[in-house]
Amino acid sequence: MFKKSFKKIIILKMVINSILINSISAEEIKTELEEVVVSATKTEREVREVPTNITILTEEEIKKYDAKDISELLRQIPGFNILAFGSIHADNQVSSRGNRPVAVNVQVLVNGVEYNNPTGYFNVLAIPIGDIERIEIIKSPVSSLYGNFATDGVINIVTKKPKKPIECIVNLSYGIFDTQRHAVVVKGLLNKVEFYGEGRFYKTQGWQDNSWEENKLFNTMLKYYLDNSSILGLHFNYAPIKNGYPGPLTKVQFKEHPRQTTQPWGEAKSYTWFLAPYFEKNFKNSKLLLKARYAFQDGWVIDPDYFELRNTLVTPEINYYILHKFGNIEGIFLVGADYRYINSSRLRMYTYNPERRQRESLLLNRKIKDRFTGLFIQEELKPLKTINFNIGLRYDEIKTEVKDLINPARNFDKKYSILSPRVGLTYSFKDRYNLFMSYSRGFRTPPRGFVRNPDLKPEKIHSYEIGIRGYANFWLNYNIALFLIDTTDEIIAIGGPRARENAGKSRSKGIEVDLSFTFRNGFYGSLNYTYQESKFKKYKTLAGISYKDKEIPLVPKHLLGIGLGYKANWFGNFIVTANYSSKRYTDRENTGVLGDYLIIDAKYTKQIGKNFEIFFSGKNLTDKRYAEVGFGSGEDVILYPMPGFSVLGGVNFYF
Repeated sequence: MFKKSFKKIIILKMVINSILINSISAEEIKTELEEVVVSATKTEREVREVPTNITILTEEEIKKYDAKDISELLRQIPGFNILAFGSIHADNQVSSRGNRPVAVNVQVLVNGVEYNNPTGYFNVLAIPIGDIERIEIIKSPVSSLYGNFATDGVINIVTKKPKKPIECIVNLSYGIFDTQRHAVVVKGLLNKVEFYGEGRFYKTQGWQDNSWEENKLFNTMLKYYLDNSSILGLHFNYAPIKNGYPGPLTKVQFKEHPRQTTQPWGEAKSYTWFLAPYFEKNFKNSKLLLKARYAFQDGWVIDPDYFELRNTLVTPEINYYILHKFGNIEGIFLVGADYRYINSSRLRMYTYNPERRQRESLLLNRKIKDRFTGLFIQEELKPLKTINFNIGLRYDEIKTEVKDLINPARNFDKKYSILSPRVGLTYSFKDRYNLFMSYSRGFRTPPRGFVRNPDLKPEKIHSYEIGIRGYANFWLNYNIALFLIDTTDEIIAIGGPRARENAGKSRSKGIEVDLSFTFRNGFYGSLNYTYQESKFKKYKTLAGISYKDKEIPLVPKHLLGIGLGYKANWFGNFIVTANYSSKRYTDRENTGVLGDYLIIDAKYTKQIGKNFEIFFSGKNLTDKRYAEVGFGSGEDVILYPMPGFSVLGGVNFYF
């Protein structure tokens, strides 16, 4: 399969090279390799010096897509598989390079500040997207710097810096299903104070019955320049969420009426907020960073049982890096420490009676406390101008305390430690070609909320990659990477719904390709492709049933994204995108299947003068019936229908 995929890539590149002789000149395009990123190393490095396949979404690329939240932008990234539970935007899972889809283990940052909810949940609705300069995306484990919460990668959103005393962006959007999406961004630079504020409102009745949503976001970022070398900053974020939970459908229900709901009583309400101050001090050849974060989450969900949760997070961090030289060898040495205290003071589950509209029997009542203490070091060396070497190591000590208020016999305390090494190398043949390779080890802590086994150990994830990136003839940018990921001590289901053991091993291998091109005549495009083969290498239940060589559920083998557009001052900007996913299994036996699908979207934007812009977008233009998430075996699969055709139009005002 690798050989076939690679041949297709080579043929495509030759065809494009033969057709597009009149490409734009080098002076007209800034290549991706010149971008400076910080998420991969916690130091400022050019992409060519980062030993992993990092993807950069630029401001221009972000404007091409009509995204309600960051998850829609990530669907254009090779190696990332975003799974949504139907129409509800609040619930997403991420599968990175064939790993098992989970809702945690992707570290989301905005200007270097963490934006995940207290337990690490990937809360897309709390992330600002109103005025972005770029997004840095890593798919390999970065546990050597971020610990357990970056096993499936890091996403760092960088907002645009203000250039005037005050600037303002107002967005007003309306669409079918009574959809409203409005946003306001106010930012500026007054004397020594830099400020950024974003408010967002999203309301819809939803495509599926009982899939209504009413989501808000208030986000503030402040910077105060104490002097030329010192910055005092603060982030504040508040995200209240309310929505209906339509529930899953059987295959028969889906075929008969995909927009129906099986639980018209299902709904959820929650809110999260956090406060994150930081202090940055720049010296002649070094930099000190002190930061902290206090986050709180409270809410309840009916789906179909009744869940209550309340979580608190406190996490301080200190890191320091220094530029140095060993003879003619330049280097950057980083050292740091962080502490994370997570207090899940309320985790309850009740049965719910839809006729009486009330909760009934208490099934679960737990309190959980997690403490993570991490120490990390990293050395980046440049022995030659063309070579960059990176090595890092992190030590984590983890303590967990679980109190079961229904059955105290299930109380337990657990303590363990783990090392997360990382080593990488980049080599630049010329400015146009850059080779990278790396090995990294990550870990995933055991689930404590509903699992009853206190002896579970963390899963260990070993990731290997090698690839090449660059640009050809100044019109084509490319990133190609091969990856291999082994997971040991994998936590698997061996009996009932909450019975788990460290008795599994899995392997994921594949290739990811990212091509983008821009022509002088205004046409542009992109192509991303991921092939991933993810299988259990060891998995046997208590009953002796083996799932060896079975594919991991909800991980498709093929993911393909294509974008074609045209941009001109007289015309505006028009882009059509198509995303394809091959089939995916819904069970360990590989008997339940969700079919493949091709989704086509389009967007048109026209700038009128300096301060006014109109746009129209269409989602799922062919009204394709499909689902990204499902569970069950054979014909007993239940699935979560994704939205069908929708349109949205609006205006942007710039002041």
